[in-house]
Amino acid sequence: MNDLVDYNDYIDQKIEAENKFNIFTALHNERDEKRLHSRFIAYLLSPQSKHGMGSEFLKLFVNNLPKLENNFIVDDNCKVYPNEQDKSEKNFIDILIINEVRKQAIIIENKLYARDSDHKDKEKGFQIQIEGYYNNIKNKYKDTFVIYLTIEGREPEQFDKIESHVKEKIKLISYKKEIHEWLEKCEGEIKNDNMFREIIGQYKDVIEKITNFGVTPKKNDKSIEKLLKTIGDNWEIAFERKNAFKLNDFKHVKWHTVFDFWKELEAELEIRGYEIDKPISEDEITNFFKNSRTLGAMGIGFHKEKTDKLYIVCDGKGFTYGNLDTKRWDRFSNDRLKEIEFSKFEKEGTFKMINQTNRKDIINEILKESENFPNASIQRKN
Repeated sequence: MNDLVDYNDYIDQKIEAENKFNIFTALHNERDEKRLHSRFIAYLLSPQSKHGMGSEFLKLFVNNLPKLENNFIVDDNCKVYPNEQDKSEKNFIDILIINEVRKQAIIIENKLYARDSDHKDKEKGFQIQIEGYYNNIKNKYKDTFVIYLTIEGREPEQFDKIESHVKEKIKLISYKKEIHEWLEKCEGEIKNDNMFREIIGQYKDVIEKITNFGVTPKKNDKSIEKLLKTIGDNWEIAFERKNAFKLNDFKHVKWHTVFDFWKELEAELEIRGYEIDKPISEDEITNFFKNSRTLGAMGIGFHKEKTDKLYIVCDGKGFTYGNLDTKRWDRFSNDRLKEIEFSKFEKEGTFKMINQTNRKDIINEILKESENFPNASIQRKN
């Protein structure tokens, strides 16, 4: 009972925190690359900004970057565009950092959500865009670097088509890691201005929200373990409050629930004499939640006595089992199994899987049909 009280208090506190006023979301769309993210990051980076920190934030940023070929020198000669006086992009570059005296430059291409494109030559795509940025200023600045900033540090589209002399200059960074770490260091450098520290904290809240569109599991996180157990032990009451789960931590609860299910199923199959050919991976579950709206699939492969290549798969429509040798697949006949879609934790059948006993019951139902695994009836079309 005490755990349930703690759980309700936890949910109430998290809802209050997520409903807290945020200056950035009040004034901008949280996905606005240009007016929100590029401008605020540039404001923090600029030694001439009115934040009173001089070049300290810029030093922290450069030191947090992947190692540059030649160290970029940060001093009061550095200028950052856009800035308070010139809010337009310089040479169409999202963020440009230059040291005129040292003849150094850092190009930051900010791709939060927008696709890579080229406004000059649609047929050649992103290659012309990024090479154009680099070639436009490389002759003026002897050391010119390109930082490609995305949510999770992905490569640019058509990366393999970019000329090698430009490609070697490109460093990949992410909002999830480098920007988040940098903001935390910026907060730590502010000694007296509590209001400005709060502003950076609010921007960091925005970053944490947008980078949680998918799930990267929190390892060995005691608060997540406790939340998992508390929700699992009280899943009926928790399900009644399911509309409260707009919480980042609940995404980790979902991830661990699905991971635990597959690992527990693998263990039970091995007890029954099956060998696991393709175990579930952490990346597979993470990618499933990223792509669940488009019915991304995940599953495990196994066999017994090397006679069949068997699979159990879950996608946006539920469970299927099949035989890769015969290319025949089928859905489980048990109605309880039809209620489970890991892409929809708002469904009771899926939500109750947070409870370990309920997961075990579902696994037993799956194993009851294990005799039919080699004999699936629906032939998959190639």
